[in-house]
Amino acid sequence: MKPARTILALLVATMFAVSAVADEWWSSRAIVTSGSPDGESLPSPIVDPLGDATGVLGGPPPFLDIDTIDVTYDPLGRNLFFSMTFHTPIAPFSAGRPESLIGILEFDIDQNSATGQAPIQNQFSPPFASLRTGVDVIVILADERQALLEVIDLNRGTVGEVKAIFGPMSLAGSLPFEWIRNDDGIVDFTAAVGTLVQPTDAMDVVGYSVPEPGTLFLLVTAGLAFLGYRSR
Repeated sequence: MKPARTILALLVATMFAVSAVADEWWSSRAIVTSGSPDGESLPSPIVDPLGDATGVLGGPPPFLDIDTIDVTYDPLGRNLFFSMTFHTPIAPFSAGRPESLIGILEFDIDQNSATGQAPIQNQFSPPFASLRTGVDVIVILADERQALLEVIDLNRGTVGEVKAIFGPMSLAGSLPFEWIRNDDGIVDFTAAVGTLVQPTDAMDVVGYSVPEPGTLFLLVTAGLAFLGYRSR
């Protein structure tokens, strides 16, 4: 094997190891200092405390209780992914059950609280935390048909509908960068949820999106492969 190819093979093997460590790190739900320009957001996934859900308007249970919110982006496929898990059962709004989900997932595209609108949860503070961010795009977490969630740019109106995947205690979906003003995928996010009766839970902190696990590995590996080809 030529020296250049030997070095390339070692680098690729190293990148596989680094990718595995990175995947484990992202999934560990670590909370570290923010990289947001506002300096107040934390990296995805955000873990919400168990048992902090409440009937904000004094209504009866169920009190939908957020567990985690994860927002990631893929710069290659140009998609933004989101997923939410809950400590309590949920159902699509269209199911018409007591635990049917109503809520809003909010994105601050430029990570600047001076632009955009305040998070909706600030209207219910207390008991919800009052957060500092400027919301530009929202996903309405209340499907009207076929698990489709409306995506609204607060400057342009409706830009599309997300096909959501509902589980007994989870929700997930994705949207193209075109729906977030062709942003780079790095966004701050907040969320508030509830039932038809009342809001019940919201994020205690602002989160910010992180790259999809393995994206950096793919980019670096492609670069190394190109260098290896050039060295032949």
